[in-house]
Amino acid sequence: MKKRLLGLFLTAIAFTAAAQPQLTGNWCFQLGVTGSNVVYGAPSFTVPSGGANQTWNYSNLTTGTTLPVNLMPPAQLPAPYNTGYPAGTTQATYNDVNGDDQVMYMKKTSSSYGILGLSASGVTLEYSPQLLEASFPMNLGDSDTEDCVITVNGTDIDATQTVTYMGYGTLTTPTGTYQNCILIRGDQEYDLNPGTIASTYTWYKPGFAFLLRAAAGNGGSTISYANSTIPTSVDENGVAVSIDAFPNPATDVLFVSSPLAKYSLKVYSATGALVAEEDVDNSDKKAYAVDLNSLSPGMYLLNVNANGATTAKRFVKL
Repeated sequence: MKKRLLGLFLTAIAFTAAAQPQLTGNWCFQLGVTGSNVVYGAPSFTVPSGGANQTWNYSNLTTGTTLPVNLMPPAQLPAPYNTGYPAGTTQATYNDVNGDDQVMYMKKTSSSYGILGLSASGVTLEYSPQLLEASFPMNLGDSDTEDCVITVNGTDIDATQTVTYMGYGTLTTPTGTYQNCILIRGDQEYDLNPGTIASTYTWYKPGFAFLLRAAAGNGGSTISYANSTIPTSVDENGVAVSIDAFPNPATDVLFVSSPLAKYSLKVYSATGALVAEEDVDNSDKKAYAVDLNSLSPGMYLLNVNANGATTAKRFVKL
């Protein structure tokens, strides 16, 4: 079952200071995004306000466990997780936390994004058809609902997940202030305990897996916020940055070719650490040589930014 509840009250909204952003697939969990996020266990969580041009301040969160973020095709996961994954998986994440493998399988289409499976601490969860996280496109006040069967270590539980475009505005976390963010609330209800809702609140902005995610439950809250996440290949208006990087794999030098007159470039390791950065004057439009001699062999991400739009390309240093 899937239904859309249009935000009818939108017609009564007066002129606001910022144009309302629309949630599309470019706003969340883009394949290829890498970086890290900080998981912080909070004793309580204040439900955020909704609506247009909100201001949310979570700058007082303390440092917690830092986990890498690396959204990759499932076939690139380490064995044995790179085979036998749920059908329809388009991207996945993997973390080794003190010897505990944590894997999440996700499905992203032109109309929705959802979670298909999780594995951590000896617990395996499968979601059928998916645990809905967001629908595309969504405007302020829109909601979508999907029924879901959750299989926990072989036991099936019926559930319903509703996602709602709750608001947009400015979000502050310990890593900075981000304007024009979208807040999506997810409400999960289980048939085993009808009437009891488990809610998540996730703030999105183009170029980040997410900016802030809070899961509120009876035992307190768990809050994750972006620590150093690498932007995707478009800005929030969908403007692309065109670059080419070669050779790939590279040994001593990586050449970056772009029609842009000026841009900044950064190189990140597979764990999200910034290992090199330069401002480039490309007025002659020649390929720019990036010196790789100081880098260890491995996978890296090249991030090029110009006029607020960003693109990222992976390369291998031999």
